[in-house]
This record gives sequence, C-alpha cells and structure tokens, in this order.
Amino acid sequence: MAIQAMTVASQRVQIALAQLQIQEGAVARASQRLDTEHSRCSSVIENQQRISADIGRIQSALDSGTLPENQSKDLQSQLSHLRNSLDAQTAEVQSCQTAETEATGQLEDEKRKLTALQDRIELLDNALEKISTAR
Repeated sequence: MAIQAMTVASQRVQIALAQLQIQEGAVARASQRLDTEHSRCSSVIENQQRISADIGRIQSALDSGTLPENQSKDLQSQLSHLRNSLDAQTAEVQSCQTAETEATGQLEDEKRKLTALQDRIELLDNALEKISTAR
C-alpha cells in the first residue's frame, strides 16, 4: 500500500512540476507585457511633456508682443497644431496607463497562481517524505 501511495504522490509531483513550468512561463510573459506597457507609457509621457513645453515657449513668445505679424501668425498656427497633439497625447497617456494597470493586475494574478503551485508541490513533497519514512 505504501509503494502505491508513493507512486501516486510521485506522479502528482511530476504533474505539479509540469504545471509549475507552464505557470513560470505565464509569469514571465505577464512580466514582459508589464515592462512593455511601462516603457510605452514612459515614452508617451515624455512626448506629452515635450509638447507641453513647446506650447509654453510659443505662448511666451506670442505673449511678448515683440514678434512681427507674419511670425506671430506662424506661431499661432503651430500653437494650434501642438494643442491638438497635446490632446491626442493626453488620451494616449490615459490609454497606456489603463493598459499598464491591467498588465500589473495580470502579473499579480499569475504570481499568485505560481505561489499556489509552489505550495502544492511543497505539500506533495512533504507527503512523499512521510510515506518514505514510514516504511
């Protein structure tokens, strides 16, 4: 009976180890997705900040009132274009922050599953140890 129990427990450990490898892959993929989303968000935020700074510089130049009329019109046109770009970047920031939050949640879920599998393997290992010492 002990040999049969040990065989069954050993098979369960093998199955759990295979599941562990699969889950480790899922954690790695979720981690990579989070890194990708974080990098994308950083890039979008940097671009948003650059556009905002450009808007500030152009607005200051326009507010100075010392520009020739043709240059002032050109800057006003650029300012309008930059404001539209800033609106688009703001929407993109919100979108990538949502994706980053989702990626963080998925990574946490995958890590919880991995921990549960590790705990299961430890329990199976303890059961095998008890069976082997009972002989």
